[in-house]
Amino acid sequence: MRSGMARRHRFRIAGLSQHVTHRGNNRMDIFRSEDDYDVLVAMLRQAAVAKEMDINTYVLMRNHFHLLVTPRRPTAVEEAMHDACGAY
Repeated sequence: MRSGMARRHRFRIAGLSQHVTHRGNNRMDIFRSEDDYDVLVAMLRQAAVAKEMDINTYVLMRNHFHLLVTPRRPTAVEEAMHDACGAY
């Protein structure tokens, strides 16, 4: 556990593919029904289009998800994730 340590800063390079993960608080489930998966995917797609980020592939699990994304602008990843995860 990295107690007290801040997360490393993400590289902000347009065109550089990045692995992004998001986990529920205390590893709690973030998806409770099959519909929840569809809702998150729709929100991620909407945010990706709006913030100019390509989603290359994704894996959704009950308490977390992984994305492989390619931003077309330097700040696209953080903006898209903020919008999608904040709305979800």
